[in-house]
Amino acid sequence: RGLVISATAGGFAWNLFSTLRHLSIPVREVFGHELIKMAASAASMSWGKYLTSTHFWGPLANWGFVVAGLVDMTKEPEHISKPMTGALCVYSMLFMRFAWKVQPRNLLLLACHASNETVQLTQLSRALLHDHGNTSASR
Repeated sequence: RGLVISATAGGFAWNLFSTLRHLSIPVREVFGHELIKMAASAASMSWGKYLTSTHFWGPLANWGFVVAGLVDMTKEPEHISKPMTGALCVYSMLFMRFAWKVQPRNLLLLACHASNETVQLTQLSRALLHDHGNTSASR
């Protein structure tokens, strides 16, 4: 009995678990309870329903923050607003926790905010290093 890939990610995971059970491999010990619950919730949602839900469009819209931060990497550090960048860091930290705690888990939202957190922390460090360089040069 081979591994069959179905039209949904949940179907793929379910086929994987079925194959492991057929081979007498204890699925819970290999993957843990959380992954099994995530696969079951993904299997219950069709792609059409997922693509029209806020679990898809919300994170997709939030990727704009990541793209904007990456574009701003080419600009001079004196144009970076430290209060706004700090606010975006706090915002992404809060929504990473939300994406992990909401049921079913929204891993697309988690990836989006983890990426944004990385970009914003990089921008904040660029601004702080620029300010530190200007203060020590003026002494």
